[in-house]
Amino acid sequence: MKKIIMTALLGATFSLATAQPIFFVHPMDFDNTEAINYSLNYFVKNECQNTDQAAQLTAFESLSHGKDRAAMDKAIKSVCDSGSEQCDYVTIQTEYLKQI
Repeated sequence: MKKIIMTALLGATFSLATAQPIFFVHPMDFDNTEAINYSLNYFVKNECQNTDQAAQLTAFESLSHGKDRAAMDKAIKSVCDSGSEQCDYVTIQTEYLKQI
């Protein structure tokens, strides 16, 4: 439980600096810990409400195997920092595939 709270607090601090939602998990940083899984599930359930959750998790899994960190960061920045409310993994995956 302590790890979950710390992850949420650290995520909130990082998210404010990057304009990403609080529980956003960078796909290339996924390490399958309880705290990261909690953050991922929370983000998909609460931030991606207008989309298919299964599609979001599938896109996240695909993105977690990405090889080009710079392209991934650029895709995330263009989707999540653009002021659009569409900061989700399906949209990021679409943008990432354009980058590589």
